[in-house]
Order: sequence, then structure tokens, then C-alpha cells
Amino acid sequence: MAIAARILVGRKTRLVIREAASLANVKSRMRRILMRWLYPLVDQVVVLTDYMSHELQGALGLSGRKISVIGNPIDVDRIRALVEERVESQKTNSWKPYLLSIGRLAEQKDFSTVIKAFALLCRDMDLNLVILGDGPQRQMLEELVADLGLTARVHMPGRVKNPYPWLARASVFVLSSRWEGYPNVLLEAQY
Repeated sequence: MAIAARILVGRKTRLVIREAASLANVKSRMRRILMRWLYPLVDQVVVLTDYMSHELQGALGLSGRKISVIGNPIDVDRIRALVEERVESQKTNSWKPYLLSIGRLAEQKDFSTVIKAFALLCRDMDLNLVILGDGPQRQMLEELVADLGLTARVHMPGRVKNPYPWLARASVFVLSSRWEGYPNVLLEAQY
């Protein structure tokens, strides 16, 4: 929209856009065509990774000079301070040890695979699974948990303001996304 507005206004203002997802996620043929036509008209495209830069150069024919790679920042000091805060649920002590997965309950995050894999894993181990987040697949995931007989071991407290104490107390962090532009949560889980 910003590119089209720049064209319609007719003013030569500097325009920098940010592309946050891989082109593999662009399913619309029309959107790809528009990107191929319009992206060369901007002054700079900011992407999150070198891979995305190469992708735009190859698929859209963008010059490498028009692309800047700037990853999302991670505030390590803030994360370490937030880890010390109290976990929002008192039940977490009864859930230990637990695997943790975080994200929007949507197709992209693929929590159904996490739940199915957990069902196999917990046959031989005394584990729990905690999934933090909310979204359109909540009901479907809750039904899957019930169908697999895991309601006592899979906990879905919803979206929490501060996931860092949960991360610090988890035995394992699981990232199951089918795709990510830049997996901030994976980087943050290291701290």
C-alpha cells in the first residue's frame, strides 16, 4: 500500500519497507507478481536474515544494494530480569517436569504435531506439556488432547504477559513452527 501511495502522490519521498516472512509463505501468485513489480520501486527493503535477502534477489530480481539485513534485537538483560518474576499459575509446581511450547494457536505453529509427539513420548516418561498462547485452533487442540487421553498432562493456560519464568523452569523448549520469519522465541529461550 505504501508503494502504491508513493506512486499515486507523485512525490519522491524515501521509502523503506520491511519484509518479515520468507517468500515460501507467500501463497498468492498475484501478490508475488505485485512484489516483483513494486519492490524495485522502493529505496530499501529490510529483511530479517541473509536467506531472505538471497530469496528476494533470486525470486524478485532485487539488487543486493537495495536490501539490508537487520535481525530482530534480543534484550538479554530484560529477559534475565523478567525470569525472576513469579509464574502466573500456582499449578506449575505440579506440572514439573514439563516441556514448553509458546505461540499463537494457529496452523503455522503446528501444535497438533507437538501434542501427538508428546503422546508418544510420555508413554515412557513422567512429563507434562505446557502450551502458552491463544488463537483460532484452541478448541481443535483441546479436542485432540482429550482424544489422546492427555487432559491431565497437557496444560494450556492461554496467553501470559511474561513467558520467561515459564521458559526458565521448563525442562525442554519445543519450537514446532512450520515456518518462521525470524524465530525470536527460540533465541529468547536460550536465556
